[in-house]
Amino acid sequence: VVEKITPPPAPPPPPPVAVVTPEPVKKTRPPISTAPLRSGSRNRATAYFNKGVQQQQRNNLAAAISAYQDAIQADASFATAYYNLAICYRTANQPDKALDNYELALRANPDYTDARFNYAILLHEQGYTDDAIAQYERIVTANPNDAAAHLSLATIYAQNKATIAKARDQYQTYIRLAPNSPLARDIRRWLEQNR
Repeated sequence: VVEKITPPPAPPPPPPVAVVTPEPVKKTRPPISTAPLRSGSRNRATAYFNKGVQQQQRNNLAAAISAYQDAIQADASFATAYYNLAICYRTANQPDKALDNYELALRANPDYTDARFNYAILLHEQGYTDDAIAQYERIVTANPNDAAAHLSLATIYAQNKATIAKARDQYQTYIRLAPNSPLARDIRRWLEQNR
């Protein structure tokens, strides 16, 4: 007679573990420097800058970057040289260097709207959403009629349920400023769906 062996009962399953999903970490970009930018020889800087523009137009990024850096060496307060340098670095897929130079352009000229707008776009692309919002907010505070900045803010705010009301406000402002925009119909539809 073969004795049948019964396996021991399986242990009970462990109690469920409460899974706590941490809040996402918000990326914040620290300022690169707060040291003042010193003026230098704008004439020398402009000569280098013009060479940079020529090289950039020829799509010779390395030569353009070098010329813009020479312009900045000649005059560290030359906002447009930083701005063009940022564009070159962005084109060369070096976003950190591009962000640094947009920031320097704004330190040299805080009212440089094109630099601020492009800085905000790149901040958002690199995941610095709160920093991007702060830049767009500065643009609309300085110029409440800047439709593109209102649209950019609305687009960011619309991505989070907690900021839908802010998105609505920004989209409504955009529609008021650009009622004939090709985006107007879609935005009006979004506003109807998100009352």
